[in-house]
Amino acid sequence: RDIVDGDLIVMFSDGVADVHDEDGDWLIEAIGKTKNPQVVADRILAVTLDGEKQKDDITVIVGRIAQRSA
Repeated sequence: RDIVDGDLIVMFSDGVADVHDEDGDWLIEAIGKTKNPQVVADRILAVTLDGEKQKDDITVIVGRIAQRSA
């Protein structure tokens, strides 16, 4: 995939993935329309910690691609 200005890159540990279904709908819902990396990370953490299935440590990293100014 091509990465362009404004895209988000979301990475998380298996501690997050193990809690959620494999379809990814939860992730699309957590990201929503925001382009703010902190908001996305907070939403992923909140949705993950909300369930009782969380058994492993969790890590979430979200970054937004920004075009370098000349």
